[in-house]
Formats: sequence, structure tokens, C-alpha cells
Amino acid sequence: MTFSLDGRLLAAGYRTSSSLVLWDIERNRKIRTLSGHLEVITSATFSPDGKSVATASMDSTVRLYRINDPESVLTLGGQSFSYMSVAFSLDGHRLAANNDGTIRLWDLTTVQPQEVAALQGRKGFGSALAFLPEGDTLVCAGSYQPAIQLWRAASINQIKTFE
Repeated sequence: MTFSLDGRLLAAGYRTSSSLVLWDIERNRKIRTLSGHLEVITSATFSPDGKSVATASMDSTVRLYRINDPESVLTLGGQSFSYMSVAFSLDGHRLAANNDGTIRLWDLTTVQPQEVAALQGRKGFGSALAFLPEGDTLVCAGSYQPAIQLWRAASINQIKTFE
């Protein structure tokens, strides 16, 4: 479950669901169902401007849904590991998703998002992913190995590991 930054929209699903329901909180109404994944959605987040929702799934894909355009759904990823979490940069220009030891970064400023980096981390990273407020540092926390890694996203350099 995730809220848009302005608190007006909610995307929610069940723990075993491959789709999310998008709700308008102010009007107390369902907007639509975000579907298309073949397996369980593990993470969802709204873009900072509230116009898109990104989802990560155990089907090895990341999907990017445009809220006001039901026909506009982009599928990213397709690697061999399930994606565990997904995060937008605060300017909304980049999307990050992590799977088992790799964080993938996409540039969203082009018509078709382009993968710009694959950050190699420790095997088992996947429980949490976020951009710091300054916008260029990405943090990833492990689910199997208790460690946190910080990355400078623009230079693709790992800057710190906290064990």
C-alpha cells in the first residue's frame, strides 16, 4: 500500500495479489485497477508529481502506470530475479528497482525509459530502497544480510556500507 505525496490517492492490494486498486481518497471512490503483473507485487510507489505509479513484482518486471491514461503501461526489467522494491528520485527523473544484489536505474526523461545503470551490491539486498532528499544518493537495505549500502547514483559509485 502506498499514498501519493499529496495524500489524495492510494494504491493498495493484497499480500498475494498481482494487481493494485487505485483509490481517490477525497471522493472515496475507486479509480481503476492496476494490473498486468504475472506474480505478486512486492512494492509500489507514486512518482513525486502523483502522475504515475511504479510497481515491482516477483515476475521479474517493473511496471510504470500513468494514472490518467489506462492504456499507458510500460514494462521494465525482465531479468531473472524477482524485484523486491522500487523508488523514484525526488525530481521524478529516475526510477530504481532492486533484485537479488543488483539495483537497476532507469532514466524517465525520455519517451521510452532507458536503463542507465546496474549497481552491483551484496547478494540478498531487497527489502528497502530509497533516494535521499538531495536526490543523488540511493540507499538499499538487505533482507537476508543485515547491511545498508549508500550509492552515488550519478557516478554509479558505492560510497558507504553499514554492517
